[in-house]
Amino acid sequence: MSANILLPSKLTIRDDLTECFHVSSLLVPSLDKYYVLHWESKHLFSVMINGTIEHDGIIYQVCYHPKHGPAELKKYTQVKISFRKLGNMAYAVIRPIHETRISE
Repeated sequence: MSANILLPSKLTIRDDLTECFHVSSLLVPSLDKYYVLHWESKHLFSVMINGTIEHDGIIYQVCYHPKHGPAELKKYTQVKISFRKLGNMAYAVIRPIHETRISE
């Protein structure tokens, strides 16, 4: 008797890679790279070129966490970046570290 294994669809995989800060546990074993770093916001914006970040020789397309675009991220001194790579797709999903919000 064979077990039915639910595999993520291509749409679900793309959503996981580009929108979710934490990748689905079903997808993690398939990834070539997956890690989270904390960066200074100023550093992030100083190294970002045309919506991409190069890290460890890989160019990652920046994807903002749905609630936190570039203007919002600049209100924080630090951000979390979730790097993930699957084949030729490499993305960096960014969100703020809430404790580092700059007082207005």
